[in-house]
Amino acid sequence: MSSLCADDSLNSICSSGSSNSNKSSSSSSNNTSSSSSDCPQRRSSSDYHYKIAGIPYTDIFRVVSQAVITIIEDNQHLYNKVPYHTSIFTGLDWVNELINGHPECIHTELGVHLHVFNALIATLQKMGYSDLKYVMLKEQLAIFLYGSVTSLTIWHIGEWFQRSNDTISK
Repeated sequence: MSSLCADDSLNSICSSGSSNSNKSSSSSSNNTSSSSSDCPQRRSSSDYHYKIAGIPYTDIFRVVSQAVITIIEDNQHLYNKVPYHTSIFTGLDWVNELINGHPECIHTELGVHLHVFNALIATLQKMGYSDLKYVMLKEQLAIFLYGSVTSLTIWHIGEWFQRSNDTISK
């Protein structure tokens, strides 16, 4: 008969000899217990700790669980989207303010006077350019002129006009 021993590795079996003559009468009715000559340090089934490469499963599970939690916490910004362009003023509002405001404001911000800005709009329209679905032609021209005058990055211009980087770079 065979039985599991505590000092052996997982799934190892210690042999108890070819005969059952050493067993007490109580052990013949109960397969879970054996005499001291079979396995002196026998463990119960709840005492077994399975291992991979010598590391207990519980430790591996704990480390992997913590790694998964850390990855999820570090990437919350990818799952919980928060609107970025949330100003109450749009780029079009700012362009309209330049057009309807003090005559020097448009020159300061876009590098052209109002009559030149209007002439550029008319020329672009004659060339076949028009408003896009979400961006009017005067805002498109203002984005180009503002970027040319300030030499700001697409990211900064997008922030100013409340537009995505893709919209600014088109």
